[in-house]
Amino acid sequence: MYHIGIDLGGTNIAAGVVDEAQHIVAEVSVPTGAERGAEAVAADTCRAAELAMAKAGMSKSETKRALA
Repeated sequence: MYHIGIDLGGTNIAAGVVDEAQHIVAEVSVPTGAERGAEAVAADTCRAAELAMAKAGMSKSETKRALA
């Protein structure tokens, strides 16, 4: 099972995938582009997570959902 972490910053959206032992498996960064509005930033946040999962070679079903 893997976990996805997102860091939404003013200039970049960073997404990473970690395994159960908390080792970083993959990480990506995309521009935030906050001037485009909340919907675009939300879409880019999802895209960053999907890019990180693809880079890790995993599927959505291999992630664990959690609320923090």
